[in-house]
Amino acid sequence: MIDNKPFAMFFNASPRKGWNTYKMLEAAKAGAEEAGAITELVNLYDIKFPGCESPLSLTMSSEKALSIRRANRARSGNRPDRPSPRES
Repeated sequence: MIDNKPFAMFFNASPRKGWNTYKMLEAAKAGAEEAGAITELVNLYDIKFPGCESPLSLTMSSEKALSIRRANRARSGNRPDRPSPRES
């Protein structure tokens, strides 16, 4: 609890902001706020992260593992943002 108030986090894993999942989370967030909670809604699709690095890389030479990590980071960093089918 922060400042003796409950804290509630809501996570939206859908790429479609403003659609059903997001609306449901907004309603739950509003209800928690009315009950006196501090709230935060996080859109996971907005967060850029490289993804999982396989434990398999631990068995490879450090040069090979490093080249795979660099390729994965480049691929995830250069991935164009994909609009959702309904956001056309």
